[in-house]
Amino acid sequence: MGMPKGCGSDNCQAMLYRDRTANGVKVRSWCMRCQHTPPGSPPFVAVKSIPADALAALPEWPQAAADAAPCAVCGTVAHLETHHFAPRHLFGSDADRWPTARICGPCHRRWHDLVTPNMCKRP
Repeated sequence: MGMPKGCGSDNCQAMLYRDRTANGVKVRSWCMRCQHTPPGSPPFVAVKSIPADALAALPEWPQAAADAAPCAVCGTVAHLETHHFAPRHLFGSDADRWPTARICGPCHRRWHDLVTPNMCKRP
């Protein structure tokens, strides 16, 4: 499994990270230097494409590890996830330029149920 193509600079820090979400674990492709998904790389990599031992060895998404703040909605400190206020299915790669917040799984699901109920229903 190769690393994704990075931002192109000599200091590129493109890596794969494990990120907790409402639906379990996702693998995120990210360049720490430019703070974006590397060009030509999807924002998330299929978890099934990564062997279990390699998945377990991936570093945790830095925001998940560094963010000790409670859920921005209900205050719980369990099962926190990164919520994008600009859903990727509507904003595409521009979603990374919009604010995010750490919220718990139940609050995250509730937000999507109310605001983007058809997000996962593709034609």
